[in-house]
Amino acid sequence: MFKENTRSRGRCSEQIAVDFLEKKKFQVIERNYQIRDGEIDIIAIDQKGIWHFVEVKSKRLKSLFGLPEEAVNQKKQRKIIRTVECYLAEKGILDVLISLDVLAIDLNTWGRIVRIALYEGAFAERN
Repeated sequence: MFKENTRSRGRCSEQIAVDFLEKKKFQVIERNYQIRDGEIDIIAIDQKGIWHFVEVKSKRLKSLFGLPEEAVNQKKQRKIIRTVECYLAEKGILDVLISLDVLAIDLNTWGRIVRIALYEGAFAERN
């Protein structure tokens, strides 16, 4: 068995996520949009014109730390929301419907996909 680092698993998981979204007829607009305090893994538009800001989380089944989607806690959600706001302002995008999503991937010991789930509208901005 080899030791993988988090960055390489992240890149691999993001490619799995892009492939998954494209099969669902999403148009991927951007990957790894970054600002100083945050990042959005994938930005895509669905067939209805809704902009999806997707956080990709993956874990090996042997992990004792819960499901991948559980890693998107309130602190992470706030960072994503701020990053989405910056993205929309920077690009001058107004009056679009958005969805803040989590795409969870479970991998087996050999790195094969066991489960992939897209949670559309997984969290929303709270005032």
